[in-house]
Amino acid sequence: MMLYINKTSTSITISQLGEATAFGSITGYQGITDEVWIYLYLERYVNGAWQTYNSWSLIRHYYCGSLLGEDIVPRGYYYRCAVHIMLVWHQL
Repeated sequence: MMLYINKTSTSITISQLGEATAFGSITGYQGITDEVWIYLYLERYVNGAWQTYNSWSLIRHYYCGSLLGEDIVPRGYYYRCAVHIMLVWHQL
């Protein structure tokens, strides 16, 4: 069994001014991976549940890709970055 994902990464930072930056990336294998799909979500914890505050998406016809999303968020909440990724590869 071959794994088609080489590397993934996610991060979130929030400045003192409330500027949130969410990041997600994926790297497949050159020559095998044809396409990457990234769905990036900035989520906020409200009343005991995570809710999508903003989202971004990218489809790239290449073996790797990254996506950066930015927004202003209000204070007083917990935030997280979630990412859903998908690779499309050709038959070997």
